[in-house]
Amino acid sequence: MITTVIFDLDDTLYNEIEYCKSGFAAVAEFLTNLPGEQPAERIFGIIWKHFAAGNHTKTFDAALDELVIDYDDNLVNELVRIYRNHIPNIELPQDSRDVLDRLSIKYTLLTDGFLPAQRLKVQAIRADVPRAHSLVYRHVWQAAAYTA
Repeated sequence: MITTVIFDLDDTLYNEIEYCKSGFAAVAEFLTNLPGEQPAERIFGIIWKHFAAGNHTKTFDAALDELVIDYDDNLVNELVRIYRNHIPNIELPQDSRDVLDRLSIKYTLLTDGFLPAQRLKVQAIRADVPRAHSLVYRHVWQAAAYTA
């Protein structure tokens, strides 16, 4: 008899690309405060263009080059910090919420990756998963397991 179902959070219950967009929007807002004050929408569009083209390792460098913004490693590191630590603007799609609502057994959420970012994701979608029995952060498997 099945007593618990485990769901991975990223790209199972919600499309992780929404987290990426949310993070890039936070970075774009930060960059609007630099000299030159370019609009956040333009900055986001350029960051997104580079990411969507497959540049997942030097996205910020390429975007800063195209935006003609002078930068060094400190600025890039700050952008990475903003991306990883932003409060995500994400929610579970309706079909995921419907599946979770129909379950008559306990379910667990499993997530992995950079722990502070994963915790912020869970906080962002927590209202969508009120019946989650437990959360498991695989990055620190034993230390961060949480039972609701």
